[in-house]
Amino acid sequence: MRLASASLLAIAAGAMFAVCPAPAHAQEALMSKVYACADIPDAGRRHACFDALTPDLKAAHAAEAAASPQPTPAESFGSRSSSESALTAPVTSKPEKQAKREKDKGASVDRVSLPVRSIETSGDGYMVFTMQNGQVWKQTDTVGIHHIGDPPWTAEIRKAALGSFMLKIGKSAAIHVQRLN
Repeated sequence: MRLASASLLAIAAGAMFAVCPAPAHAQEALMSKVYACADIPDAGRRHACFDALTPDLKAAHAAEAAASPQPTPAESFGSRSSSESALTAPVTSKPEKQAKREKDKGASVDRVSLPVRSIETSGDGYMVFTMQNGQVWKQTDTVGIHHIGDPPWTAEIRKAALGSFMLKIGKSAAIHVQRLN
């Protein structure tokens, strides 16, 4: 069991480095420390070793997050990554959760208005909307779309109940959609 848990921690640390690239020598140094911890036979000392590495791993992750450009709320509107569930959210302390809530409070977007590049019907009969910014939205209900007028179109997309989204073009009825990309 000790070997399995140490291996899982080493794999998790390795996966983090794949997602959060740092300078190669820094990655190698931290990774060698993780492997050294995994080789400690005493459970208490091994656990303490991993605990001692946690600040370095968090710092490497924070440095990468700060260096990577973040999409605007409108750009990430409707994407699966823009809303974390309790199952996929990272484990954070109370102060970290409070800081994230404060940061996200001003960044919340409930609706966007996007110019439509194209409207097509997919093989399953649902409408697919490609926006000028590259977002692709697909109809998820069976409501027919009428009276959308001639191009150029502008789609109004808003949040709806239970994490769903509604799209409306012109005087057409609003339809349920999901973002594909």
